[in-house]
Amino acid sequence: MPNGWIEKICQCELGEPHFRYERTDCGTVCCDHSNCGTVLKSHGIGCGQYSDQELRPHKTALAAIKKLDKLYPIETN
Repeated sequence: MPNGWIEKICQCELGEPHFRYERTDCGTVCCDHSNCGTVLKSHGIGCGQYSDQELRPHKTALAAIKKLDKLYPIETN
């Protein structure tokens, strides 16, 4: 797991048990839960700290994590 990320079990109860990945600055990556919220898709999606920092679907959660880190590095104060 890349630095600054925590793996948690997703609590959505859709499909097979799966993980949600959270970043220390509020970024998240998870399987796509679809717009209706009733279908779990296989690709990973994510968003950064702000609502306009959404990623397009990636084949794996790790690919989405790496892309999020590249586009929106973790802010350190």
